[in-house]
Formats: sequence, structure tokens, C-alpha cells
Amino acid sequence: MQLHDYMKYLDLAFCMAMIPPFQWNGRPTERNKNEKARKTLFVIGLILLAYLNVGFLIYWILNGRKASNTQDYVAGISEMAGSLMLSTVATCNALVITINRPQFEEVLANLEEIHPKSRDKHYRCQHYCRLATGIMKCEGIYYTIFVIYFNMAPLVGMLFEYLMDKENFSYRLQLNIWFPWNIQDSVLVYSLTYLSLCYTSCISVAFTMITQNIICIFTFQFKLHIDGLADQLITLDSRHAEAHRKLRKLIEYHYQILKLGEKMNKTLNISFLVSLVFTTIAICMTSVAVLHLDLGSAFQFVNGLIAFISYNFIICYLGSEVTDEMQLEDFIRYPVLVCRVPQLPRIEWNGRRLRVNRNLVKRFIFWFGAINLLYHNIGGIMYGYFVDSSAIDPIDYVAEMTENKQLSYRIQSNSWYPWKIEASLPGFFAAIVCQAGSAQANMCVIIFTQYLITFFVVQLQIQFDGLAKRIEAIDARDPTAKDQLKSLIKCHNRLLNLADSVNQSFNFTFLLILLASISSLCFLGFSIIVMDLGTALKQTMGLLIFLLYNFSLSQDGTDLIFVSEKVLSAAFYNNWYEGDLAYRKMLLILMIRASKPYVWRTYKLAPVSIDTYVNTLKLSYQMFTCVRSLK
Repeated sequence: MQLHDYMKYLDLAFCMAMIPPFQWNGRPTERNKNEKARKTLFVIGLILLAYLNVGFLIYWILNGRKASNTQDYVAGISEMAGSLMLSTVATCNALVITINRPQFEEVLANLEEIHPKSRDKHYRCQHYCRLATGIMKCEGIYYTIFVIYFNMAPLVGMLFEYLMDKENFSYRLQLNIWFPWNIQDSVLVYSLTYLSLCYTSCISVAFTMITQNIICIFTFQFKLHIDGLADQLITLDSRHAEAHRKLRKLIEYHYQILKLGEKMNKTLNISFLVSLVFTTIAICMTSVAVLHLDLGSAFQFVNGLIAFISYNFIICYLGSEVTDEMQLEDFIRYPVLVCRVPQLPRIEWNGRRLRVNRNLVKRFIFWFGAINLLYHNIGGIMYGYFVDSSAIDPIDYVAEMTENKQLSYRIQSNSWYPWKIEASLPGFFAAIVCQAGSAQANMCVIIFTQYLITFFVVQLQIQFDGLAKRIEAIDARDPTAKDQLKSLIKCHNRLLNLADSVNQSFNFTFLLILLASISSLCFLGFSIIVMDLGTALKQTMGLLIFLLYNFSLSQDGTDLIFVSEKVLSAAFYNNWYEGDLAYRKMLLILMIRASKPYVWRTYKLAPVSIDTYVNTLKLSYQMFTCVRSLK
């Protein structure tokens, strides 16, 4: 992977902004076609972008401040402020990119010089390139949708107005902005004004994308080099004769990386300041405008509000990626959030930073949900025995007024309770609360289990991947190679034992998921085709939950299989042929142990993998067709 591979989406943004992409020593040069025409369009775009700031103010002075009531006045000034902040941020980004272009190209040239070679084993070039391009791709898709919606909204409104009243309709623009001509007098004048705003919005979004893509590229380049530097420091053997010289080079390398970071920060200082101040004002004023405008305008401003929030979030997220040091507790953030809803006991271990004591209220919430969840299984069975099949089906709560003014009391699911529900408000609400508690506990336990399994899989992936890199990086000619390999063999053995412990802990969970998925997919599918529409929609949601839940766990097992295979390939591509006989025998033992990929199994029977998931779907479908034939 080369530095040039990061530039795909950044170059597309440059093309959208009508300016040539960044060039530096080492990048393949591309012929800039229609350079004069692009420069002319770029200058026109900057002039129109700068005019927006003036046009918003003039429009509000001539129209907005003359509002007859307080609500219209607040809506007008909020709309003007939100639009003004949007154009100001875009103008600032355009000026920063244009004025500081030499500085950006100089930083990129320095990154090209220190970019790792493809054979360097200490760097995860493909991993970070894939992450960076993935984020930039998502940004590009979102901003493309934003521009299309922003420019199409007034045309759709005019079309709707024309269909409702074929005689008269008003010419609407994307924004409330003043022009020194009247756009209502001529279709041609309106069309030219509309197209100019379309082009200005494209330029504005293009420079926003360029700013974010530059930050994204540098962020992941910084992480790439810091990660590679840390790996080199870990593998540095202080007993080696050249260790002092290698350490000096690594210190110089670290200083160079930090210097590039400071230079990039200084270049983007204005963009960071504008993003912090103006987006805060814009989010505030746009939110106020959404509350006071009509539905169509409010919906349009909601889109702008989301754009501001996502723009600020991406910049802050990328900054956090540079500064944050991942701890084990950071991987379990979302399981902790899920635990807070039903007040499940939090997982604790030695070394965890914060400990939480559960008070009496939290314990009551937990036991209330747990007891109701346990009873729900019993009540569902008892419902089938004690409730008449001809009775009204209590599927979900719907209050319907009939001709004789009677209510039908319906709860979330079929379950028997030892008190009266029909024609009794206290009994009905008691059943609703109990089922709500059990449903909350049920869903949170399912999500928590899924998150916890994913957490362990990710941790095992990190360990297997790191082990493979360290095995491949061993130099068989080094006198300490046997000692390094011996410690890695012990690490591999410990890693397999840890994975076995996790498998044993989740054996019962895997078995329940396997059996429940086979039966539930069959009977939920059958209930969908024989019940009424409301019940069928509800059962469809349950069916989708089972499908996604089972697929997620199966995918986690498959990921673990694939990452465990890296150990064998790493041992094979090691320069074992340059080591002595004892080293090769030790490596052979490791290769024999790693020849079979590690697989999680359900009580040593069915593997947890996508293949098992597909077989589960096949068996469920066979049961479904069998049950349907008995209909």
C-alpha cells in the first residue's frame, strides 16, 4: 500500500471543487485537463460562496426583522444564523485549503518519504488504508445524498404546489437569500439563480469533504506510524550489538512524526476554531428554526442540522483517534451501557479503573425484570393449557372503542396471569408492567450476551493477529531466536487455553441458540402466514431478531477461525531455513499445532460458524414445510 492509495476520495472531492489534486514528490503525476476552465469555475464558485454570507444578512434585514410576531422573528433570525454559519464554515474551509496548499503538499511529501515499504512487517498498511478509505467513502455517500436532497427539495415543493393549484405557484430557492433581481418575474432568471445556488452548494460541500478527508488521511497515517514504531520498540533486543543505534533511529523517527503532527495542527488551526465555534452556534440556531418553521422548511433544516452534527462529530472523532490509548475497558463500553438498562451486575476484573456499587433500587429493578422474565416462560406454557382457544387473542395492546363503548384489553404477548386482565384496569396495567419488565430484561440479556461474545472474539483476534506478526518478524539468524520462539509457543498455548475457557463458558448459550433458532424460525415463519396482519408484522420482527442474532454469533465464530489460520502462514513465511536444527524443530511443533484452525463448538459437536448457520436455516425450512403440510 502506498500513500497515493489514500487519495481516491480526496481526489474526487478536489474534482468536485474544480481544483487540481495535491501533488508531491513521489506521487504519479496526472495531466490536468481543462485547467483554465476549471480555474474560472473555481473563482466563480468562491465569489458565489462569499456572496452567500452577504445575501443572508441582507435578506434578513429586508424581510426577517420586520416579522409581525415574536415566533416569526425568532424563526427568521434562527434560519438566517444557521444558513450564515453553514456558508461561513464552507468559506473558511475553501480559504484554508487554497492558501495553505503548499504546506499540505509539503506534509504529504514528508509522509511519502517515511512511508513504510510493502515488505516491512512492523506496519499494518492495508488495515489502516482500509479504515481511512472506508470512512471517506461513507462521508462521500452522505454528502452526495445531502446535496441532492438540498437542491431537489424546492423543485419537489414547486411540483406539489403545481399539482394542487395548476394556475399559480411560487418560485422557491434552496435558501432564503437576497439577490439584486426579482426571481419571480421570469423562469429564465429563476433557473439561472437556482443553478448558481446548486453550484455553490456543490463547492461548499466539496471543500467540507476535502477538509475532513485531509484530517482522516493524516489521522490514520499518524496511527500507522505510531503503531509501527511501538511494534519496533517491542521487538528491539537490548542485548543486540546494534540495539543502541536502532534505538537512536527510532527516537529520531518518533520526533519526526510528532513534528509532522504539530505542523498539520498549525495548518488546520483556523478550521478547527471555526468548526468549534460556528458549528456550535449553527446547531443551536438551526434547532430553534426547526421548532418554529413550517413542516417543509423544518424538514429541510433538519437535514442541515444533521450535516452540522456529523461534520463536527467526524472531526472530533478523528482527533480522538490520534490521542486516545485503547484500554481493555474501552472495548466493553457498549455491554456496560446495556447492563445499565435492566441493572444487570457489571463485569469486574483486577485492573478495571472504576467500580460501581449497586444500591437497593438498582437491585430491585434487576430482580423485578429477572423474576418476570422467568415467569414469562411459565406463563406462556400455562396459557396454552388454561385459556380457551376461542378467546380474544391478547397479542398487543390496542384500545379500540366499539359501538357499545367497551374496551378490548390486550397485552404484549400470550401469557397467563393469576389475576383478571379483561375488564379490569388494575389487572391489565399490572400485566403490562410485568411484561414490559420481562421484555426489557429479555432484550438486554440477549444484546449483552451478543456483545460479550463479540468482545471476546475481538480480543482473541487481536491476540492471534499480534502473535502471527511476532512469529513472522523473528529473525532465525538471531542468537536469541530460539528463546523468542519458545516464548511465542507458550503464548500460543496460553491463547488456545483462554479460547477454550471462553468456549466452555458459552457452551450452554451456543446450544440454546442452536436449538431455539431451528424451532423458532420454523414456527415464527408459520405463524406469519396464518395469522392476521398485525400479529404477522410482530412475528416478523421476532423472526428478524432470531436471524440477525444467530448470524452475528456465527460470523464471530467464523472470524475466529480465519484469524487463527494466520499463525500457520506466519510460521511458514518466517525465514526458518536460515535457522539451526533446534529452531526448525521448535517451529515445526508450532506449525503442527496451528495446522488446524481453532473452532468454537457447541459441547464439542456443532461448530459455531456460518456453515452451521446455513445448515440451521435449511433444517428450519424443512421443518416449516413439514408443519405447513399439516395445516
